[in-house]
Amino acid sequence: MTALLRTAPGGRAILLAAPTPPLPRRARRLAALLALLTVLSVGGSGWLLYRCWDAALIHAAAILAILGVHEAGHLWAARCSGIDLGGPYAIPFPLPPFGTLGAVCTLRTLPRDRAALLRMAAAGPLAGAALALPLLIIGLRLSAVLPCPTDQEIIHEGTGLIYAALKVGLFGRMLPSDGMDVMLHPLAFAAWLGLLLTALNLLPIAHLDGRHLATALLGERGSVVVATIGSGALLACGVLIWPGWAEWGVIGAVVRMPVQTADALTPPPRRLAMLAALTLLLGEALLPPLPLVVRIPVC
Repeated sequence: MTALLRTAPGGRAILLAAPTPPLPRRARRLAALLALLTVLSVGGSGWLLYRCWDAALIHAAAILAILGVHEAGHLWAARCSGIDLGGPYAIPFPLPPFGTLGAVCTLRTLPRDRAALLRMAAAGPLAGAALALPLLIIGLRLSAVLPCPTDQEIIHEGTGLIYAALKVGLFGRMLPSDGMDVMLHPLAFAAWLGLLLTALNLLPIAHLDGRHLATALLGERGSVVVATIGSGALLACGVLIWPGWAEWGVIGAVVRMPVQTADALTPPPRRLAMLAALTLLLGEALLPPLPLVVRIPVC
């Protein structure tokens, strides 16, 4: 049996005994196969993007490193918090520019409390961003500021607050402007993609890390409210800004229930709550309103 601390009608705390479900199997062979397919998928998407193996290898190495560090952060924090995770199971997606949809882990045991869930959820995005941001800075230093092409469509990356600040800091002005833009080195574009995946993962919907952080901060009921509002906002943004946001809104509307913890009542310590809030703010600062478009640049 598993002990669950919950709130009864009327606000009283009650201790429930629930049957312990069978543990999911550790599918190590499946995890290894998916990892291999994801390596091939990311490498192949890099070649389709650049038609040059040197650039494709840089692209693949950076994205796989960011993804690997992200998942290692989850596993490390889970182990420190006594959470038994299965996986990670990488998701190959053999189309440019990503080549992957990230990875998922399975919960073999419930987090003992909201603090444990918070530590596990925050560690992955923070670890991935800690690698992706320096790679982006190095990649931008290797990039060139050139006149915008006016006769061909290119993949144009969106600009979030942190990316805008980095471009101003490194190039002395906001780009694109005055007919000029930065033409990204493969390392810069791969790091930007890694940060975009990090930002998307911090949306407080479905079973993304952002939803886990919302659950840790606000409890299960509070996270349902936040996820409902977030899904509605994404659906609206899908109509007004970028159609892709509507897809995320639908995912959030379908996957409504949060991950449960054994003790759902005890809030995390204040320092951990601050860490969760700052991690969610990091996701907002990284997220561009219009992530990726293929168009003739408007400079």
